[in-house]
Amino acid sequence: MSRAIDSVLLEELGLRAWPALEESRYNGWILRFADGHTKRANSVNPLYPSTIDVEEKIAACERAYEQRDLPTIFRLTAFSEPASLDQALEERGYAMIDRTLVMTKEIVEMSGQAKHAGIRCVDVAAWLDAFERFNLLSPEDMRTWRRMIGRISSDPIFVIAGPSDRPTGINLGVRDGDAVGLFALFVADANRRQGLGRALVEETLALAAKRDATFAYLQVEELNLPARRLYEQLGFTEAYPYWYRVPNE
Repeated sequence: MSRAIDSVLLEELGLRAWPALEESRYNGWILRFADGHTKRANSVNPLYPSTIDVEEKIAACERAYEQRDLPTIFRLTAFSEPASLDQALEERGYAMIDRTLVMTKEIVEMSGQAKHAGIRCVDVAAWLDAFERFNLLSPEDMRTWRRMIGRISSDPIFVIAGPSDRPTGINLGVRDGDAVGLFALFVADANRRQGLGRALVEETLALAAKRDATFAYLQVEELNLPARRLYEQLGFTEAYPYWYRVPNE
C-alpha cells in the first residue's frame, strides 16, 4: 500500500514533471499553454484558494485562451478551488470528459533488473528520436512535444526497448525529490501482450530507486482498463481522480 501523500503536492509534482511552454498564475489558478498539445499542458488548474468571483475568473480564463486561439479547458479534482467551480462550469455549458485516475506506489524494494533484454536508459535526444519513430504525432505536434520534453527541469529518466532504429517500447520517468512520475509508456503493436510494458515500468522504477526515489505516481484514464490492470498488478493504488471540463461544440 502506498503511503499517504498530500493531493495538492501530487498535483504540483505532476505539473512540474509535465511542463507547459507557458504558464501563468491567476488568483490561485494555474493557466498552462503549449500550442494545444495535450490537455494537461493546455488547461486551467484551480489548485489554490481564490478570492475573485468565480464567474469573473472563468471569463478571464476564456479570454486568455481565446487570445491564443485555444479552447478553454479546465482540469478539475474534488479539491479544486472553489468547490463550486465544477457546477459553475456545467451551468456555463462545459462538458465533462476523460476522467483520469492518479495512482501511487512505494518503490523502496526494486531489484534494478530489466525483465527484457535491450531495455536501457538513454539521453533525451535518443529517446525523442525513438518516440518519433512510432509516428504517434503530426510533425507540428512532434515539434511541440520536443520543446515540452526539453523543458523538464528536474531529473528525467528516458527508457527505451529494442534497437535505436527500431524501438519496441518507451517510457519516461521524472524524478523530483523522493518521488518519480511515470509518463509516455508506449509499446509497439507487434510487441504487446508480451510483458514489455510491465518491464519498461519496472526498469524505470528501478532506475528511479537508484536515484533515491521511494514513491511513484502516474495518471491513467479510468476507461483504459488494460493499463489500469497493469498498474494494479504492479502495486499501484488509486489516490484520487481528476477530469476535464471543455466547451460544448
